[in-house]
Amino acid sequence: MDDDLPDLIFSATPGAQSREARALRRDAAAGRLVRVRRGVYVPTEGWARLKPWRRHVVRVRAAASALAADCVVSHGSAVAVHGLPSVQGDPRRVHVIDRRRASTQTTPALVKHAAGLEDDEVERVGDLLVTSELRTAYDVARSSGFDDGVLCLDGVMRRRLLVAGRLPSVDEMRARVDDLRDEFRLRFGAMAGRTVGRRGELALERAMSFATPLSENGGESLVRVVLHRLGAPQPILQEEFFDARGFVGRCDFFFAEFGLVLEFDGFGKYSDPRMLAGSSPAEVVRREKKREARLLGTGRVRRIERCDIDDVLDPRRLAAIVRRGGVPLRSGRASASWS
Repeated sequence: MDDDLPDLIFSATPGAQSREARALRRDAAAGRLVRVRRGVYVPTEGWARLKPWRRHVVRVRAAASALAADCVVSHGSAVAVHGLPSVQGDPRRVHVIDRRRASTQTTPALVKHAAGLEDDEVERVGDLLVTSELRTAYDVARSSGFDDGVLCLDGVMRRRLLVAGRLPSVDEMRARVDDLRDEFRLRFGAMAGRTVGRRGELALERAMSFATPLSENGGESLVRVVLHRLGAPQPILQEEFFDARGFVGRCDFFFAEFGLVLEFDGFGKYSDPRMLAGSSPAEVVRREKKREARLLGTGRVRRIERCDIDDVLDPRRLAAIVRRGGVPLRSGRASASWS
């Protein structure tokens, strides 16, 4: 998992004025090294090629090297280590649960949360002790806001349904959503019984009621959150379409009443070799055009619109796209009818 991470360079000699520490600071000032925490550096070249969440994993590894064995990587830092979706990218503070503490301690670089953990809530990822995916979702949904809570829960739900690396059919996933929510709520109830205070319980329930494994990635989860916030009617997720020739495709969001298909295009769709699977970007575009023509020919689709992450991060742009597709918005008020 960590093959892409640059090696950490430590100042082995104690003291900020040691010869070694001064040499490392000179290299950092010259741009050859990046300081990730006090006394820990990485080569600039390796740092530059990392995505933000992978940079945070580097910060986690640097922090963990100086922590006691009772500390477990948690919250947003566990999200990064597990590779779960998040809107935070590279938060500057590393989060851990310190099972010895009675209260939370916060510094500019580290947050030590006070909490107890059961054995099944801790797992090892590489050389790091990390809260389990389910415990991570619990902590994030209680403390990190609705967006991150939904993204994390969606991601954990999808992974829970994986069998031999594959997801079940869309119909089976729809049938299992309520069971998944019940399972998660049961486990979260046990965690709440070991948590000091009730802060975050309402936030957890709001995110839990909204979460679904039907969003295929973090980008689609965030689209769903923003659509809800804009007051859009609830779309059907992963709707499948057929014509006389058979299966046409599965679409990210379908507003059936208005005949609008909304597709989310991630950055890698036309550039990631794994997603291109040997095709050129031009070939992918041609296939998309043919698919769109067949979708329109089904009689169920009147218009197809696309959005990307830049549109989602600027809700005004996403609102314009949805309105252009003929879907009304409720003046920015979140629709209470979504489930």
